[in-house]
Amino acid sequence: MRGWWTTLAAHSRASDAVAIEDVLTVVDLLTTMSEAVTTTASLMFEAVDENGDGRISPAEYRRMIEAWSGGRADVADTFALLDTDGDGVISREEFAAHWFEFWAGDDPAAPGSRVFGRVPG
Repeated sequence: MRGWWTTLAAHSRASDAVAIEDVLTVVDLLTTMSEAVTTTASLMFEAVDENGDGRISPAEYRRMIEAWSGGRADVADTFALLDTDGDGVISREEFAAHWFEFWAGDDPAAPGSRVFGRVPG
């Protein structure tokens, strides 16, 4: 995730800081930065795949969401949505596609829009 700081700094208007406007500029440019997005997806996948078996289990996904949200999470429905082939795990390919949908997509109904869980509300 530190690699994002280089990308953010490159688009920052200040030499020593990154403002929210700079972050939003980069988010708008992510559709043109597929390599940066997929590299981050791969690194995130490795972090979530705790046992290194090349798949994200429901328990591993739940721990990611709970770490991200800071609280207990029911992720069964979201996990099923992200497990597009229905084999009970999220593959590296599924995760990368969903990660790209989340960061660079514009379809709120796409499975990847829920990669970080259900939006509260």
